Amino acid sequence: MFPDPTDLSQFYPTGEQKLSFSNVSPRVGIELHPTERIMLYGSFSKGFKSGSWTTRVAAPVPPDPTKPADKQAPSFNPEKADTFEIGFKSQLFDRMLQVNAAAFYTDYKGIQIQIQRGIGASFENAGNAKIKGFEVETIFAPSRVFRVSASAGYIDAYYRRINDPSGTITLASRLPRVPKWTATLSPEFNVFLANEGRVTLRADYSYKSTMAADAENTPELFSGNVSLVNASLTYSAPGDDWSLAIGGNNVFNKRYIANGVNQLNGAGLLSAVPNRPSEYYATLRFKF
Repeated sequence: MFPDPTDLSQFYPTGEQKLSFSNVSPRVGIELHPTERIMLYGSFSKGFKSGSWTTRVAAPVPPDPTKPADKQAPSFNPEKADTFEIGFKSQLFDRMLQVNAAAFYTDYKGIQIQIQRGIGASFENAGNAKIKGFEVETIFAPSRVFRVSASAGYIDAYYRRINDPSGTITLASRLPRVPKWTATLSPEFNVFLANEGRVTLRADYSYKSTMAADAENTPELFSGNVSLVNASLTYSAPGDDWSLAIGGNNVFNKRYIANGVNQLNGAGLLSAVPNRPSEYYATLRFKF
């Protein structure tokens, strides 16, 4: 039912709603320093995200016989996570090269997901999920003239249990907005001028493998593999008193689905939101 079945324009349940949660989320870790420039670490942490309500009720909701009529706002339980992480941080070759790496494993219980119900969205506990992966980051700076940073990451996220096996989410569903692979590459060149000013040319490349935009994994709302390039040219005055930068984001005008909503069962609509197109800018900064 709607909050008031006689008034379909009313979306918000009336009455005073109350929920109470308590949680202790510890974190423990250990660090080892086999050398002055290498640090190894490991950690375990517990995470907690409070439960709440879906207050904008836009689809029929069966009444809960255990609750009075003024406390029928659909609620969802807390989300909890146990995360293990190991990794290292290092500075090598007289700090010319920095390499950091980490591997992690997260056990989610009661993972909170936004699910489309009719013409409205409902926040629900989809079930339990596991997320594991790794990330590597590097910075190579052989001189003041040239510097490059890069990173690569992998995430394997999947459901282990589904609360509603008859629903639209299954054990084979992908978690929304979680790419399996990510990567970045950012070279930077500096030209030092005779007046002690500096010209910096920088490019930023990023990659994300295809992602599902919604929990239901609507095929039309997958992003596809996304590669973006940003670039900038900056003049910095002597002493960095002021600087002028010109640049562009998404300079090759790569278009993809950034978000979307599947309302085919409620309103007969399937809507997608594209990413921002190419954008160019000029920025003038002063130091006081």
